[in-house]
Amino acid sequence: MDDDKLIERLEEGVREAEELLRRRKDALAALKGKTAGGKRGGRARGLRPGSIPALAQSALKNYKAPVSLEDLTTHLKKTNTSLDARKLSIALSRYVRQGQYFVVGEDGKYSLK
Repeated sequence: MDDDKLIERLEEGVREAEELLRRRKDALAALKGKTAGGKRGGRARGLRPGSIPALAQSALKNYKAPVSLEDLTTHLKKTNTSLDARKLSIALSRYVRQGQYFVVGEDGKYSLK
């Protein structure tokens, strides 16, 4: 009987430790800005394919040097004729402010982060 009680007590300790570990993992994921069990299946987020920022990102990868807004707009107009410098600037400004994907140098030229 003593062995059965000991095994039961140890199993209870293991369950408590697993629950504590699960809660700490959830808390760590929340601190890192991730949610547990989302619809995305843990897939990394990025720029939506075909969006203005995604097109700008691929263009800047090809340039490999900082580019002015006008030059970038001219390049992107080949794929999106309705695009103008204002739309491009607005589309990229969010990412520049948040420090994601794009940076604007002191000379006003865009480059990848």
